[in-house]
Amino acid sequence: MEDMYKVPEKITTIVKGTKAKYLYCEASCLIYEVETDDYKYEFGIDQSDRNDIGNATFNRHEKAIHLMRYINKAIKNETLKWVKK
Repeated sequence: MEDMYKVPEKITTIVKGTKAKYLYCEASCLIYEVETDDYKYEFGIDQSDRNDIGNATFNRHEKAIHLMRYINKAIKNETLKWVKK
C-alpha cells in the first residue's frame, strides 16, 4: 500500500531562504506558517513539552531553518498541513 501522506516539496525547499510566521496558539501549541513559491505550510510547536523546548524563545517571525526540527517532527507525525498557492 502506498503512503498517502507525501509532502509535496523537500524539507530543504521548505526551509531554505524562507521565513516562518507565527499565526496563533491553540491548546498550548504555537502554529507557524512557511511559504515557498508553490505552497503554504502550517505546523505546530507543542509548548507543553518542556523536555523538547526547554526555555526557548519563539518570535513572531523566524528563519524557517531555525524551526526545521519542528517541521521535521510535523512531517514524521503527519501533522504538517499544506495548500497549493
